[in-house]
Amino acid sequence: MSDQEPEVRRVQGIITHNPIEITITPLTLLREAMLTKDIELFRLVKELYESERQDARRIAYNRAFAKAKAEFTPIVKTRRASFGPGKASYDYEELDAVIDAIVPALSKYGLVHSWKTVNPPDGLISVTCVLAHEDGYSEENTLAAAPDQSGNKNSIQAVQSTVTYLQRSTLKSKCGVAAGRDDDAHVTAPVARISSEDIERLRERMKEVGIVEKKALAQAWRLEKLEDMPAAMVERADRDIDEFVNAQERQAVVAES
Repeated sequence: MSDQEPEVRRVQGIITHNPIEITITPLTLLREAMLTKDIELFRLVKELYESERQDARRIAYNRAFAKAKAEFTPIVKTRRASFGPGKASYDYEELDAVIDAIVPALSKYGLVHSWKTVNPPDGLISVTCVLAHEDGYSEENTLAAAPDQSGNKNSIQAVQSTVTYLQRSTLKSKCGVAAGRDDDAHVTAPVARISSEDIERLRERMKEVGIVEKKALAQAWRLEKLEDMPAAMVERADRDIDEFVNAQERQAVVAES
């Protein structure tokens, strides 16, 4: 063969000519398959191409999540649940506390979470947490539980309580921030309680606006007594009272119109 004649060789059924350099990639193979109308080659190359794209998305997802996780902030338990005098009680974190600690960092690196809920008429409620990256890759995990009938809840409250619990648990689990043991079964550290001054002030505010303390403790704050309120929850209690007052004023305006 003379120096002027190109070398002809076959690469996976495709004819190439040296000295022209051709980089063989799934995309170039896909184009060749379309030109040659080789349906089988087209199918195989398309699968290879999609597999490589999915791998690239997964790598981008993992890199983004690793960066986001390094910026998660601590999750603080500010609520207490009690099963009655002399019975078990525990401190736990609210869903919004988990979101506040995780979501800003996720969003910064192109990650977003969502939930899918299934509530069959007769069966367990299931919640799936989906964590997705802007490039298109996502992962998910699912937990299921029965409606929470504790504390004299009605049927709607029982479902909502379980959904909230499962949302909190699946998000923590998906993001790898769950404790090594069941957070809702152990009190891991002492929590600063409300001061006597704040107890007196909140009671005075509730009395002024017509809030029944026992009802607020059971339904809004899920506490057995005001003295059990964590100090970090006092600000929220004030907001709840403000919202009650605002709701009463709105109802009065509607009634007058």
